[in-house]
Amino acid sequence: MSYNHLLKKIERTFKKNPNKVAIYYNDIVITYKELAERVDKCIDEIVGLKSNIRYKTKVLLSINNPIQFIIIWLSLWKLDCIIIPFQPKGQNSAELKRAIEASECNIVIKESDINIDDINVISVEKSKNFSSLVYVEVNRDIIDDKYNDLSVFFYTSGTTGLPKCVGFTEESMLENIKSVAEVIDLSEIDVFFTPLSPVLTATITTAVLPSLYVGASLVITNCVLPANILKNIEEKKVTIFFAVPYIYELLNSTMNLHKLDVWNSVRICLTSSAFLKKSTFDEFYEKTSIPMRSIYCSSEAGAITYNNSNDIKLIRNSVGLPLPGVKVKIFDGKMNELKQNQVGELYIGGSHLASGYYNKLELGKKVFKNNLVRTGDIGFINEKGFIVLKGRASDTINVSGFLVNPEEIEQVIIRHHDVKDALVYGINDDKTGERVAAKIILKDEACKLAEDDIYNFCIKQLEQYKIPRHIEIVDDIPKSRYGKKIRVKRELN
Repeated sequence: MSYNHLLKKIERTFKKNPNKVAIYYNDIVITYKELAERVDKCIDEIVGLKSNIRYKTKVLLSINNPIQFIIIWLSLWKLDCIIIPFQPKGQNSAELKRAIEASECNIVIKESDINIDDINVISVEKSKNFSSLVYVEVNRDIIDDKYNDLSVFFYTSGTTGLPKCVGFTEESMLENIKSVAEVIDLSEIDVFFTPLSPVLTATITTAVLPSLYVGASLVITNCVLPANILKNIEEKKVTIFFAVPYIYELLNSTMNLHKLDVWNSVRICLTSSAFLKKSTFDEFYEKTSIPMRSIYCSSEAGAITYNNSNDIKLIRNSVGLPLPGVKVKIFDGKMNELKQNQVGELYIGGSHLASGYYNKLELGKKVFKNNLVRTGDIGFINEKGFIVLKGRASDTINVSGFLVNPEEIEQVIIRHHDVKDALVYGINDDKTGERVAAKIILKDEACKLAEDDIYNFCIKQLEQYKIPRHIEIVDDIPKSRYGKKIRVKRELN
């Protein structure tokens, strides 16, 4: 199968340059030979577990250490399992529980200090290879045969609805990785650096797997401080740098950014996951002479476009051209296809698309239509074929690349004993692109509910980026004639 071709290519990479550095992580250096040995050792441990990880076992990875995450990912792929990467944030188990429910996973491989008191557990086994990890069996049901071609579930709020898993086949993962590597001309001589967590979907498909696929060296750090980033770029002779706009904002704030010798080795600076402000682009370009090039991705469509233009204005204002094999179409609200420079909603086609939402067939019909994926993004195609984004059609809130579904937050807020109703929406934020805001109706007008009360209530049940940072007490929430909440419409200027 196509996925095996991908795995074989990665394994050939390991054998081709065994002494070449595969991963730099802080002060740790791992060659391709050492990585292959650690993968084999990890496989030995996994097959010896009492929980019986086998063909198409669904395994959720909640792992902080990037090297451990990559080793276990490759090990599970060699065992033909379905992987669900999950970003652990603290010891709160509420989000983990939602991910387990959405994926119906069999096994959770997690940090031992993550609380699982609210999760039904069948068995727990400590890892011998990784002292901080445990294998937790939560479900013994075998996946339905109709999902057997899937190899990855990406857990997300996605374009619409509550948290869910987007399923990618072996073929679609291969197409994503190949197309990204092709458009950025990634090769074994490159040193690819990202300060983003490798657990994030964009990092996996843009940096981690393409680097291993071609045999490049991958640089990862758990620190986003500008001094640390600049040190890695200079010492490792980085050729490709990938970060979200917020990190470029941090870099712009440092005085040392103008040291041109730091950036001498860098040929491409990539960005994705959040709106890029003109001021951020211009300041970074002025200080480094390197334009930030967009890779436009979505949870359901994978990598969609890349901006390879030499026109600085076009690089700044556009997310680029469709990747090889990708089709981009613009439709109006009545599904009429629009012409160049006409603004509408983006739909994506191609062999790299997700297959749909796991166990949410009806919801999938709203997003996956006629071999196209609805992105929820508003934009147009210019006369040169470049895609220009103008805003969001959906209600999803994008906080530094993390997708937040407002309905999920509302359900939490409404559980507060003083709250009658709530409306959650996104507002623009200079650092994170967007942040979560909420309008709240109280049960008793005489009640004195402070913002801190809502924050302290939410922090016990939500991840930090999902907690409302702006709260307004109101008498009424706008609704349509059918009772649907009318959220604030956001446009990117």
